[in-house]
Amino acid sequence: MASDILETNLITIELKILVIVKPKILHIGPSRKSRGGISSVITAYFESSLFENYTMNWLATQEDTTTITKVSTFLKALFVAPCFIFKSDIIHIHTASNVSFYRKSIFVVLSKILKKKVVLHIHGGGFGEFLNKNYNKKRIIGCLITLSDKILCLSTTKANEITFPGISKKIAIVSNPCPSQTYSIQRDKRHGLKIIYAGWIEKEKGVFDLILAFKEVYQKFGGCKLILAGKGQIKEGEKIAIEQNVVDNVIFTGWLQRDDMNKAYSNADIFCLPSYCEGVPMSMLEAMAYGLPIITTPVGGIPDIIKHGENGLLFNPGDIHMLKNLMLQLISDQKLREKIGQNAKKYAQLNCSIPIIADKVSLIYKTLLEK
Repeated sequence: MASDILETNLITIELKILVIVKPKILHIGPSRKSRGGISSVITAYFESSLFENYTMNWLATQEDTTTITKVSTFLKALFVAPCFIFKSDIIHIHTASNVSFYRKSIFVVLSKILKKKVVLHIHGGGFGEFLNKNYNKKRIIGCLITLSDKILCLSTTKANEITFPGISKKIAIVSNPCPSQTYSIQRDKRHGLKIIYAGWIEKEKGVFDLILAFKEVYQKFGGCKLILAGKGQIKEGEKIAIEQNVVDNVIFTGWLQRDDMNKAYSNADIFCLPSYCEGVPMSMLEAMAYGLPIITTPVGGIPDIIKHGENGLLFNPGDIHMLKNLMLQLISDQKLREKIGQNAKKYAQLNCSIPIIADKVSLIYKTLLEK
């Protein structure tokens, strides 16, 4: 009896020790309420095996709402950051370029002052242009990047933009994760094919080009619909749709919650991202996971993933004529749609699924903890 009690107590103690020694990872980035790729990436990490193997915390530095809320969120993060960082083993900082980088650099410096391991995760497009804007700024940016223990880039193309001396050994290529869709999707063809875009509604994303190109698609296939999921310059987009006489078939949905976004992907036939600047877009990976054929531009890390004619179709940013032709090609050829869509899904499952990306990130954490 006494030995049984002793054994039970020992097991309890061992379990408590396991909980205590579970490494603590602090993610610093935009809040859960923010819309966009970085928040989606962090959310995917928290829903993966990483959450089982590590104690994960999320410190929000920015909220995608009013200016006052943005400022107050950042100041609140600065106030509590020393305590959160002190209690963590690894600080995983998610950043983009411009203001985002300067904001996050404060946390890089603070983490190193507190002698913590830092993973700097560079998201978004345009980081190379950001580095080369000004020579003096580039030196400062280089110093801040070099402080980090590991630098995560979304693709080889994006990694090649970071050319500071001695930095290559710190760089790891980790794609954005996408959901694994294993069920069969039955798309409704009764009301014509649906072309979907997901992201910010703005010129830089090529959304207005997409509306202009859709005019001729609509003239040939009147039942087609263009679904634009996101927020931003919606009024400008609606104005163009009215001018092109396609307003009834161009649908602005605003930001969609996850379940609604999943339904939108499931009901779509083609995904189009005519962007001028990207990293490795989450929306594209999500669409690939749903088996959608992709039409996009060879910018940022996209060429590392999309191979023309295999798992997607590529055209140069701003080439509205070619964009129109590619949409017409996919609409007219069901076998081509299915082939490219199946190849896209296969690529996503083999290279970008959440379990695969979580394993890569976990190995990076493990290596840092062992140093």
